[in-house]
Amino acid sequence: MAMMPRQKKYFGIPLLTRGGARCNLRTVLGEGLVHQEIHNRALKRAAEILGGEEQLRLHLGVTEGDFSSWTGVRELPRNIFLRLVDIITEEEVRQVRRAART
Repeated sequence: MAMMPRQKKYFGIPLLTRGGARCNLRTVLGEGLVHQEIHNRALKRAAEILGGEEQLRLHLGVTEGDFSSWTGVRELPRNIFLRLVDIITEEEVRQVRRAART
């Protein structure tokens, strides 16, 4: 009988390898759905930060047609997604700095 490799645990909870976690997430949601969920959340959060979808569209410098076509797509263009991440990150940094001053 072959011995199974011992699984690492953290406070009794089995740890997944990076590849294992990725595999499990893809199995549960499917890779496209994961991207879609993350990208939709980023669009929503960036719009909240800038004051609405129209302000976000103007900030990104894209046409109404391009912006509306992103709703429900599997994956945003990489450059747009990274710009959304920048907007969100900059806001988070501002909030941390504000909190540190008080």
